[in-house]
Amino acid sequence: MTEAEWLACSDPTPMLEFLGGTASERKLRLFAVACCRRCWLFPAVLRRALEVVEQYADRRASKRQLASVREQLRAADTADFSYKLELRAVIWSSVLLGKSIDISNWARSADWAAEAAGEAYVFETSVQPSDSEIERERAAERSEQCRILRCICGHAFGPLAGVSPSLLVWNDDTIPRLAHSIYDERAFDRLPILADALEAAGCTDAEILSHCRGPGPHVRGCWVVDLILGKE
Repeated sequence: MTEAEWLACSDPTPMLEFLGGTASERKLRLFAVACCRRCWLFPAVLRRALEVVEQYADRRASKRQLASVREQLRAADTADFSYKLELRAVIWSSVLLGKSIDISNWARSADWAAEAAGEAYVFETSVQPSDSEIERERAAERSEQCRILRCICGHAFGPLAGVSPSLLVWNDDTIPRLAHSIYDERAFDRLPILADALEAAGCTDAEILSHCRGPGPHVRGCWVVDLILGKE
Protein backbone atom coordinates (compact mmCIF):
# COMPACT_ATOMS: atom_id res chain seq x y z
CA MET A 1 0.00 0.00 0.00
CA THR A 2 1.33 3.43 -0.93
CA GLU A 3 0.84 6.57 1.13
CA ALA A 4 -1.66 7.85 -1.44
CA GLU A 5 -3.63 4.61 -1.18
CA TRP A 6 -3.57 4.82 2.64
CA LEU A 7 -4.98 8.34 2.55
CA ALA A 8 -7.66 7.47 -0.02
CA CYS A 9 -8.64 4.03 1.28
CA SER A 10 -12.34 3.53 2.04
CA ASP A 11 -12.14 0.06 3.62
CA PRO A 12 -10.23 -0.47 6.89
CA THR A 13 -9.47 -4.15 6.20
CA PRO A 14 -6.50 -3.59 3.81
CA MET A 15 -5.30 -0.75 6.05
CA LEU A 16 -5.22 -3.05 9.08
CA GLU A 17 -3.49 -5.73 7.02
CA PHE A 18 -0.91 -3.18 5.91
CA LEU A 19 -0.23 -2.07 9.49
CA GLY A 20 0.83 -5.62 10.35
CA GLY A 21 2.94 -5.52 13.50
CA THR A 22 3.40 -1.75 13.54
CA ALA A 23 0.19 -0.88 15.41
CA SER A 24 0.15 -1.57 19.13
CA GLU A 25 -2.48 -3.69 20.84
CA ARG A 26 -3.65 -0.53 22.60
CA LYS A 27 -4.25 1.36 19.36
CA LEU A 28 -6.08 -1.56 17.79
CA ARG A 29 -8.33 -1.91 20.83
CA LEU A 30 -9.07 1.82 20.82
CA PHE A 31 -9.88 1.64 17.11
CA ALA A 32 -12.38 -1.17 17.75
CA VAL A 33 -13.94 0.74 20.66
CA ALA A 34 -14.19 3.95 18.62
CA CYS A 35 -16.05 2.06 15.89
CA CYS A 36 -18.42 0.59 18.48
CA ARG A 37 -19.02 3.98 20.11
CA ARG A 38 -20.60 5.23 16.90
CA CYS A 39 -23.54 2.90 17.63
CA TRP A 40 -25.31 5.16 20.08
CA LEU A 41 -28.22 2.75 20.60
CA PHE A 42 -25.95 0.20 22.28
CA PRO A 43 -27.60 -1.12 25.47
CA ALA A 44 -26.08 0.12 28.74
CA VAL A 45 -24.49 -3.28 29.46
CA LEU A 46 -22.50 -3.11 26.23
CA ARG A 47 -21.45 0.48 26.85
CA ARG A 48 -20.13 -0.51 30.28
CA ALA A 49 -18.21 -3.35 28.64
CA LEU A 50 -16.65 -0.89 26.19
CA GLU A 51 -15.53 1.25 29.13
CA VAL A 52 -13.69 -1.74 30.60
CA VAL A 53 -12.08 -2.58 27.24
CA GLU A 54 -10.89 1.00 26.94
CA GLN A 55 -9.62 1.03 30.53
CA TYR A 56 -7.75 -2.20 29.84
CA ALA A 57 -6.14 -0.66 26.76
CA ASP A 58 -4.79 2.11 29.00
CA ARG A 59 -3.79 -0.30 31.78
CA ARG A 60 -6.52 0.94 34.10
CA ALA A 61 -8.31 -2.41 34.24
CA SER A 62 -6.90 -5.87 34.89
CA LYS A 63 -6.89 -8.96 32.69
CA ARG A 64 -9.28 -10.52 35.20
CA GLN A 65 -11.76 -7.65 34.74
CA LEU A 66 -11.52 -7.90 30.97
CA ALA A 67 -11.92 -11.68 31.05
CA SER A 68 -14.99 -11.30 33.28
CA VAL A 69 -16.55 -8.86 30.82
CA ARG A 70 -15.75 -11.17 27.93
CA GLU A 71 -17.46 -14.14 29.61
CA GLN A 72 -20.52 -12.04 30.49
CA LEU A 73 -20.81 -10.98 26.87
CA ARG A 74 -20.42 -14.50 25.55
CA ALA A 75 -23.18 -15.68 27.90
CA ALA A 76 -25.57 -13.02 26.64
CA ASP A 77 -28.12 -14.05 24.05
CA THR A 78 -31.09 -12.46 22.33
CA ALA A 79 -33.30 -12.89 19.33
CA ASP A 80 -32.80 -9.27 18.32
CA PHE A 81 -30.63 -9.12 15.19
CA SER A 82 -29.22 -5.64 15.80
CA TYR A 83 -28.30 -6.56 19.37
CA LYS A 84 -26.46 -9.64 18.10
CA LEU A 85 -24.38 -7.41 15.82
CA GLU A 86 -23.64 -5.01 18.66
CA LEU A 87 -22.76 -7.87 20.99
CA ARG A 88 -20.41 -9.39 18.42
CA ALA A 89 -18.66 -6.05 17.96
CA VAL A 90 -18.01 -5.64 21.69
CA ILE A 91 -16.91 -9.26 22.08
CA TRP A 92 -14.30 -8.83 19.36
CA SER A 93 -13.15 -5.62 21.04
CA SER A 94 -12.50 -7.50 24.27
CA VAL A 95 -11.71 -11.09 23.35
CA LEU A 96 -7.91 -11.13 23.01
CA LEU A 97 -5.71 -11.45 26.07
CA GLY A 98 -2.07 -12.08 26.78
CA LYS A 99 1.27 -11.63 25.06
CA SER A 100 1.01 -15.05 23.44
CA ILE A 101 -1.40 -13.59 20.87
CA ASP A 102 0.46 -12.22 17.87
CA ILE A 103 -0.25 -8.77 16.50
CA SER A 104 -1.86 -10.06 13.30
CA ASN A 105 -4.64 -11.61 15.40
CA TRP A 106 -5.14 -8.33 17.25
CA ALA A 107 -5.52 -6.58 13.89
CA ARG A 108 -7.97 -9.25 12.71
CA SER A 109 -10.01 -8.90 15.90
CA ALA A 110 -10.11 -5.12 15.49
CA ASP A 111 -11.32 -5.55 11.91
CA TRP A 112 -14.05 -8.01 12.92
CA ALA A 113 -15.18 -5.60 15.66
CA ALA A 114 -15.28 -2.75 13.16
CA GLU A 115 -17.24 -4.82 10.65
CA ALA A 116 -19.86 -5.87 13.20
CA ALA A 117 -20.10 -2.32 14.58
CA GLY A 118 -20.55 -0.98 11.07
CA GLU A 119 -23.37 -3.43 10.37
CA ALA A 120 -25.05 -2.50 13.67
CA TYR A 121 -24.74 1.20 12.82
CA VAL A 122 -26.39 0.66 9.44
CA PHE A 123 -29.36 -1.15 10.97
CA GLU A 124 -29.69 1.40 13.78
CA THR A 125 -29.81 4.39 11.43
CA SER A 126 -32.03 2.92 8.70
CA VAL A 127 -35.75 2.13 8.82
CA GLN A 128 -36.58 -0.81 6.57
CA PRO A 129 -33.74 0.00 4.19
CA SER A 130 -33.56 -1.35 0.67
CA ASP A 131 -30.61 -3.50 -0.38
CA SER A 132 -29.07 -0.56 -2.26
CA GLU A 133 -29.47 1.70 0.79
CA ILE A 134 -27.85 -0.91 3.01
CA GLU A 135 -24.87 -1.17 0.67
CA ARG A 136 -24.55 2.61 0.48
CA GLU A 137 -24.73 3.02 4.27
CA ARG A 138 -22.33 0.13 4.79
CA ALA A 139 -19.76 1.69 2.45
CA ALA A 140 -20.16 5.08 4.11
CA GLU A 141 -19.59 3.63 7.56
CA ARG A 142 -16.52 1.65 6.50
CA SER A 143 -15.13 4.86 5.01
CA GLU A 144 -15.73 6.62 8.33
CA GLN A 145 -13.87 3.82 10.09
CA CYS A 146 -10.90 4.50 7.80
CA ARG A 147 -10.87 8.10 8.99
CA ILE A 148 -10.91 6.86 12.59
CA LEU A 149 -7.97 4.56 11.86
CA ARG A 150 -6.01 7.41 10.27
CA CYS A 151 -6.67 9.54 13.36
CA ILE A 152 -5.26 6.80 15.57
CA CYS A 153 -2.34 5.63 13.46
CA GLY A 154 -1.37 8.76 11.56
CA HIS A 155 0.09 8.44 8.10
CA ALA A 156 1.63 5.01 8.89
CA PHE A 157 4.61 5.70 6.64
CA GLY A 158 7.90 6.06 8.48
CA PRO A 159 8.40 7.24 12.06
CA LEU A 160 6.35 10.17 13.31
CA ALA A 161 8.22 13.32 14.18
CA GLY A 162 8.83 13.64 17.89
CA VAL A 163 7.70 16.49 20.09
CA SER A 164 10.55 18.65 21.31
CA PRO A 165 11.00 18.59 25.11
CA SER A 166 10.95 22.39 25.02
CA LEU A 167 7.35 22.27 23.77
CA LEU A 168 6.31 20.07 26.68
CA VAL A 169 7.58 22.49 29.33
CA TRP A 170 6.46 25.65 27.56
CA ASN A 171 4.26 28.01 29.61
CA ASP A 172 4.18 25.83 32.75
CA ASP A 173 3.50 22.52 30.91
CA THR A 174 0.46 23.93 29.14
CA ILE A 175 0.66 21.54 26.19
CA PRO A 176 0.73 18.19 28.07
CA ARG A 177 -1.90 19.46 30.51
CA LEU A 178 -4.16 20.39 27.62
CA ALA A 179 -3.50 17.04 25.92
CA HIS A 180 -4.38 15.19 29.14
CA SER A 181 -7.69 17.05 29.43
CA ILE A 182 -8.53 16.31 25.79
CA TYR A 183 -7.78 12.62 26.27
CA ASP A 184 -9.46 12.11 29.64
CA GLU A 185 -12.57 14.15 28.83
CA ARG A 186 -12.85 13.17 25.14
CA ALA A 187 -12.78 16.91 24.50
CA PHE A 188 -11.58 16.69 20.91
CA ASP A 189 -13.18 20.03 20.12
CA ARG A 190 -10.16 21.48 21.96
CA LEU A 191 -7.66 20.13 19.41
CA PRO A 192 -7.54 23.46 17.53
CA ILE A 193 -6.66 25.09 20.86
CA LEU A 194 -3.89 22.53 21.25
CA ALA A 195 -2.65 23.44 17.77
CA ASP A 196 -2.59 27.12 18.71
CA ALA A 197 -0.60 26.31 21.87
CA LEU A 198 1.85 24.14 19.93
CA GLU A 199 2.37 26.86 17.36
CA ALA A 200 2.86 29.51 20.05
CA ALA A 201 5.46 27.25 21.67
CA GLY A 202 7.39 27.00 18.40
CA CYS A 203 6.00 23.88 16.69
CA THR A 204 6.28 24.12 12.92
CA ASP A 205 5.28 20.55 12.03
CA ALA A 206 2.56 21.02 9.41
CA GLU A 207 1.24 17.47 9.79
CA ILE A 208 0.69 17.84 13.54
CA LEU A 209 -0.91 21.27 13.24
CA SER A 210 -3.17 20.33 10.32
CA HIS A 211 -4.36 17.17 12.05
CA CYS A 212 -5.37 19.15 15.17
CA ARG A 213 -7.20 21.69 13.01
CA GLY A 214 -8.73 19.14 10.66
CA PRO A 215 -12.36 18.03 10.61
CA GLY A 216 -11.72 14.63 12.20
CA PRO A 217 -13.23 12.43 13.35
CA HIS A 218 -10.93 12.53 16.38
CA VAL A 219 -11.05 9.74 18.94
CA ARG A 220 -9.20 8.50 21.98
CA GLY A 221 -5.88 7.24 20.65
CA CYS A 222 -5.47 10.26 18.32
CA TRP A 223 -1.84 10.08 17.18
CA VAL A 224 -1.03 13.72 18.02
CA VAL A 225 -2.39 13.50 21.57
CA ASP A 226 -0.62 10.15 22.03
CA LEU A 227 2.62 11.67 20.76
CA ILE A 228 2.45 14.46 23.34
CA LEU A 229 1.49 12.10 26.18
CA GLY A 230 4.08 9.46 25.25
CA LYS A 231 1.49 6.74 24.61
CA GLU A 232 2.14 3.92 22.17
